[in-house]
Amino acid sequence: MASGVEVQKGGSHLFAITASGGTNNDVTWSIVGASSANTKIDANGLLVVGADETATTITVTAISNDDPTKSKSTAVRIVAAGSPPVVVTPWNPTPSAPSTPNTGVASSLLPWGGMMIATAGAYVFLFKKKETE
Repeated sequence: MASGVEVQKGGSHLFAITASGGTNNDVTWSIVGASSANTKIDANGLLVVGADETATTITVTAISNDDPTKSKSTAVRIVAAGSPPVVVTPWNPTPSAPSTPNTGVASSLLPWGGMMIATAGAYVFLFKKKETE
């Protein structure tokens, strides 16, 4: 089951888990910690968070129908609707010839391209060395 899940108020997330080794490989889904009657999970693992949910974290649990002593749980962080999504933007600056050999320090990163990832006002740059011709 996924960990580190974040769902917006009024949003949804589909969980998946595989139970095996028994005669009944189905699971029963449940949630704990929701404050809204509109926050529910169905038999297929589809979590719907009510727009009026006030809890900041809920726990989703899958319980084996074959052996109810076996279960898997994960915490789900509830965030405000309209929270900024992760934005991935290609970043391909025109490389210039490096003045020094590629030593792995910032001054030798000029011939590299990369990708910029922005989330909630923070920027992270991922660099990948361009192949030379």
